[in-house]
Amino acid sequence: MRQRHSPRAVGPRRLPVRIVIALTAICLWGTGCGGTAAGGDSGPEELPIPARSTLPVRDGALEFVVTRVEFGATHLGGPVTGADAAGRFAVARVEVTNTGDEPITFDYAHQQLIDSRGTAHTPDLPGSMSLNGEFRHDYNPGVGTTLQLAFDLPADTAPATLVLRAAPASPGAAIALR
Repeated sequence: MRQRHSPRAVGPRRLPVRIVIALTAICLWGTGCGGTAAGGDSGPEELPIPARSTLPVRDGALEFVVTRVEFGATHLGGPVTGADAAGRFAVARVEVTNTGDEPITFDYAHQQLIDSRGTAHTPDLPGSMSLNGEFRHDYNPGVGTTLQLAFDLPADTAPATLVLRAAPASPGAAIALR
């Protein structure tokens, strides 16, 4: 009678390393290594923000500080999970902090960017999610983070005013971007 040999077992240390390498490769391929501009794109231009616009503003229990605005990218994120603009993306980097006593949710859908023609735009959800991973963020009292809001603007306009809100019915805090 012949003895059957079991298949060669992979050692316990080698299997996790192989899994980690495979998962890392898949993640990098799917996100394009987190880039913000596609190959043929000259990349976004950082817009100078007026000094008064970098001061903290509040709406309800949320405090906002705009730290940077970039404009001109036509693609955000990776080649598979990214987003293409119909015009050009304006990306506002905003520090959001809950200054209240209760937990609060920051929702992208409540925010607006008004362009140089006076037209209001809501955030581009695929573009914003490619930068942040989510479209809403929950904050406990005293907690904050930095988010990037992507707005798809017509190519012949420019960002003028960012309106940030804690809730859909609130008036919001208007921040001049030029």
